[in-house]
Order: sequence, then structure tokens, then C-alpha cells
Amino acid sequence: MENLIIAFRSRSSTMRYAAALRNSGIAVKIINTPREAGAGCGISARCSLDSYNTARSVLASGNYQGFAGFYRENPYASAGRIVPM
Repeated sequence: MENLIIAFRSRSSTMRYAAALRNSGIAVKIINTPREAGAGCGISARCSLDSYNTARSVLASGNYQGFAGFYRENPYASAGRIVPM
């Protein structure tokens, strides 16, 4: 299953954003930002790629500083495991 990684340059923004996703009914985990993303503060939010549209809406509706990007994660790929969206 592919995942969506949402990276921020601020730990507090990551935590607030993850809470907002949970409030929207999205199962989310806080993870270490993968090196391949090359962005962020060291932690990111991860959810199912199926949640992409909701994740974009939550981002647009809040004041989240330091958004670094959406990334697609394919844990089964040997190369290109993390790619920007």
C-alpha cells in the first residue's frame, strides 16, 4: 500500500496538522522524515495515499507554517521509494 508523507519545517506545525487530520477522520502517524524527502524538521505525518484530497483540504483550511511538501511513499519499491507529488 502506498502512503502519503506530509513534511513541514516545524515540529509544532507537524503535530497540529496531524491532530487536524485525526479530527477529520484520517488515521495518521508521526514518523521521522525520510532522508529521500530532503525536507523538513525531522518529523512528518504519514497517512494512506487515499487520503490525499482530504489532506490537501486540511492544509488549505489551516495556518500551517513551514509546509515542505507532499510525498508519495512506496515501501515496496527498491528505487524511488519517496517521490514528491
